[in-house]
Amino acid sequence: MPEADTKSSNRRWGLDTTIESLSARERLLDAAKACYERRGIAKTTMEDIAGEAKVTRRTVYRHFDGHQEVVSGVVQREAGLFWAELQKHLEFVDSFEEYILEALIYTLKHAPETPTHSFLFDQDILPIVNRIYLSSEDFITQRVENLRPVYEHFNPGGELDLVMVMEWFNRVVVSYLATPSPFFQSEEELRKLFATMLLPALR
Repeated sequence: MPEADTKSSNRRWGLDTTIESLSARERLLDAAKACYERRGIAKTTMEDIAGEAKVTRRTVYRHFDGHQEVVSGVVQREAGLFWAELQKHLEFVDSFEEYILEALIYTLKHAPETPTHSFLFDQDILPIVNRIYLSSEDFITQRVENLRPVYEHFNPGGELDLVMVMEWFNRVVVSYLATPSPFFQSEEELRKLFATMLLPALR
């Protein structure tokens, strides 16, 4: 293939080449994340995402119904990556209760250090992020499936409602990341607060 044709194909991979849908979606999510980090979610359009991915706007809509679905895809993927990293740092815990407590502390401590934090918790976009974290059945279900092996490891045959746990976990995380408490600011203060609120409920 002539060089010019190759470049044209690369620019329009969504139209001119055969790429599995999952792979195409991942590339578009990569493009969306790059745009969000530079411009924020509120200022990013589908045209921006298409330009970043070097595809047509029509290609983006082929894989996503609208911008909110793109945002949801980025949020879910980044949350999954963060949870996987979190688990590497919690191998020392001795119980499910301690795991949840330390997961909360780790999240509140390290989530603000991630590149996604600045665009996810921008005040202009918080209502969309809240809908994903707090009322997206798919999002909560994915996090429950992340949590299930941990719970079953410590409590084989246990009957704790993990949806309830994750519902509470997500609401605490979103609340404290969006609006930190003026009373419980240090890691130790937060650990004591959560231990008092959480541990009795999980035992």
